[in-house]
Amino acid sequence: MRFFFIDLENVRSNGLEGVLSLEADDQVLVFYSENANNLTIPTLENINNSKATVKFINTNFVGSNAMDFQIVSLLGAMIERHKQGFFSIISHDNGFKSALTFCERYFSDYPISVGKFDNIISAIAYDLKHPIKGSAEGGSGAIKKKKKGGSGASKQAERDDKAVITGRKEAHADSQATASSQNDAGQEQADRSGAQEQTGAAPEKKEGRSRRRRRSKSSDTENSASKAQNTAETVSAGPDMQYIYDYLKDMLSVKTIDVYASKIHEALLVANTKDELHKFFKNKCGEDEGEALFKLLHGDFENMKRKARK
Repeated sequence: MRFFFIDLENVRSNGLEGVLSLEADDQVLVFYSENANNLTIPTLENINNSKATVKFINTNFVGSNAMDFQIVSLLGAMIERHKQGFFSIISHDNGFKSALTFCERYFSDYPISVGKFDNIISAIAYDLKHPIKGSAEGGSGAIKKKKKGGSGASKQAERDDKAVITGRKEAHADSQATASSQNDAGQEQADRSGAQEQTGAAPEKKEGRSRRRRRSKSSDTENSASKAQNTAETVSAGPDMQYIYDYLKDMLSVKTIDVYASKIHEALLVANTKDELHKFFKNKCGEDEGEALFKLLHGDFENMKRKARK
């Protein structure tokens, strides 16, 4: 079971990024006040469609750090009540550090994990990478079981990745071989022309051809430099992933999209079906984080895949 304590005064709607990926046994506690009591429409829609239980807690008391104290109070009460689980404060405020350290030490006999994160999806990612020791829901046993069950899919994903990389290398090698053949043929023709000029051409014609040859070489050099510059610019620019930002802009912040954009782009290029997309995310990002990314994209998979291949 996972609990997310949202400091709405501090994170606003951005803190709830990832709520759509939560499960039925997860709980989200949104602390609000007269200073922070509104959410964006897309965030409200995500809350409404989430499987998790979302509760809104009105902190009527005012004063310095009033909301922070109430969040920490309920955090301790929930740990004592449930005695296990993943407990996350969603806030940018570093003032929670001492309270979290205290809870970690005081409840050290319980199979719990406590932490502070900028949004729900980053908390989910941490939970995946740092399973709770001794918990029935996490721990080394559960992780080993997941790895055992998913080994076939993982190996297949690795083979698919190698096939894609091999195909790219072969295409690159073919391109280089073609360019080399063209250069050799051009050099051979130039050598024949030079031999003909030396044996029978008039001095005036030799001089004219020599000037044309120099101009041709100069032009070839400029074209080669231009091509090299264009290639360098293409490599540095990388794939255009703006379509991912346009699609997710109402669900995630730009900072969060930056973290996942390249993985999403790669997944859309590799996966041909929704099932393959699902397996790709879970193999690359883990169970929970992969599930979250899949849910964000599967509804418009075909359209996004077309945009990825343009």
